[in-house]
Amino acid sequence: MSRLSKVTALIPALVSVGFFYWVFRDVSLASLEETLRSTHWELVLPAPMLIGLGIFFKAWRWQILLKPLHGSLPLEIPFSAMSVGTLVDQILPGKIGELVRAHLVGQHAGISRASVFGTVVVERVFDILSVLTLSGIAILSLGLTNPLLHRSLWACLLLLAILISLLLLFWKSRPLRQRLTLRFLPGQLAVKINRLLEEVGRGLRTITHWHHSGKALLATILMWGTYVIAFMPLLYAVGIQPEPPLHTAFVLIFLTAIGVAIPTAPGGMGIYEFVAALSLGITLPSGTVDSPEMAAKVAVFGLLYHLTSLGPELLAGIYCLNREFPGMGFRRAISRLRSQPSPET
Repeated sequence: MSRLSKVTALIPALVSVGFFYWVFRDVSLASLEETLRSTHWELVLPAPMLIGLGIFFKAWRWQILLKPLHGSLPLEIPFSAMSVGTLVDQILPGKIGELVRAHLVGQHAGISRASVFGTVVVERVFDILSVLTLSGIAILSLGLTNPLLHRSLWACLLLLAILISLLLLFWKSRPLRQRLTLRFLPGQLAVKINRLLEEVGRGLRTITHWHHSGKALLATILMWGTYVIAFMPLLYAVGIQPEPPLHTAFVLIFLTAIGVAIPTAPGGMGIYEFVAALSLGITLPSGTVDSPEMAAKVAVFGLLYHLTSLGPELLAGIYCLNREFPGMGFRRAISRLRSQPSPET
């Protein structure tokens, strides 16, 4: 491995260390132990169960989007591929989980992996739209005037507009796309790339099946709504005073959707804790989280938020990975997945 590669691989770990330092910088071991002892654990238990329900809605959404490509696909196939993809995203660099799940569904269903990947892009459009709608209504209607939130909302709205524009351009520019590839690439490579883009476009066009798109959008709203409900009890479990307002959960979900794009150590180390502390700092009265006692409560909330967010997904991923590659072992199965996925047809 070259020196540049080593430095590049080290950056996510340094980012995670920086986030952890920011969250725990004023937290003493004694205050951390006291917060853990006084935590209402009965309020923590519903969160992972509701996250599990959200995972079901996510798999159901993907099953709906895949129908124009394959008809009625058993729910276990998109659920398994999605869970394994999430697991891969959390333990391997490069964010290849989306390619992994497209590969697995294509393999099981006998359809183009590139077309399946197109439906994953459609999922992302629905995610951005739903998070913007739910969080934007809550944040703006409740009068939150934090500049960071407003800039983030506008940035996500711009991202959504760019993504939709690119999709429209992709659909409308087929002749131009073909001419450019044939002109600037060798013949066989140009043909292969054009075929690949056609298959991706086939997956993207599932968004024009309005019956399926409507149901998929409903599943998306149910998924994100379930996540918001799941994290509300956590806000009260650690005894933060004054009690966080309802819109804290919306701010939390919104900032997390942005934050997970930041490269960190495996498992999103640090980013969930940082986003949790930032959300409370924004929604609680100024200076509330500055005391050592409150800093410990915020830090514990961040840890609980991280564990309940990823725990169910990682457990589902490990279970589905063992089903996909029985008897192979965890490390060998991950190595095989790492070498296989590509968006080829």
